[in-house]
Amino acid sequence: MTVTDAYGCAGTLTGNASIEVKPSPGIDIVATPNDTVCAGQTILLYAGGTNVTSYQWTPGGATASQIQVDTTTTGGLGTFVFHVSAINNVGCSQEESLSVTFRDCTGMTELISQVPVMIIPNPNNGRFFLKINNTQAMDVAINITNIHDQIVWRAGKKTIGINHQQEIRADIPKGFYFLNLMTDAGTSTVKFVVSE
Repeated sequence: MTVTDAYGCAGTLTGNASIEVKPSPGIDIVATPNDTVCAGQTILLYAGGTNVTSYQWTPGGATASQIQVDTTTTGGLGTFVFHVSAINNVGCSQEESLSVTFRDCTGMTELISQVPVMIIPNPNNGRFFLKINNTQAMDVAINITNIHDQIVWRAGKKTIGINHQQEIRADIPKGFYFLNLMTDAGTSTVKFVVSE
């Protein structure tokens, strides 16, 4: 008897043998600094995963775990979908996709959701630099949540200056996380990966 899971991984049963279902690559696409940016900015798309041996991105055909996209990649402003297919070391495959948006930001009032925010490096080991390219001082609270929306790290509310940069040292296990920047005018969320 052959058993196949949702990712196309199969196991075979003969006689009284047990079934081994092989793990999927477990990929998820993370966009840095965000999945929506202004024209002229670049988005880094990273597809994490477990024991992945090959990646295939569309459009573009790139075969690395991460790609950079901008309006020259997309052909202009708007929303575009990027797909990645990954195969792990046991031959199981998985596909994921993410929409990214490039917009014309000229003449907009600065809101935290429109301010470029970067986590460097991403992926990281829980220690990274947070860069906020704001053009005016603002009061901001910062926290990190896991994929279950549980807060795993937080910093109190403080006033940050123009082009703020700070080091974050979060002792958190491997996985996908969300750094949330909260102001009175709204919230901005950046996905990142702890992989070490």
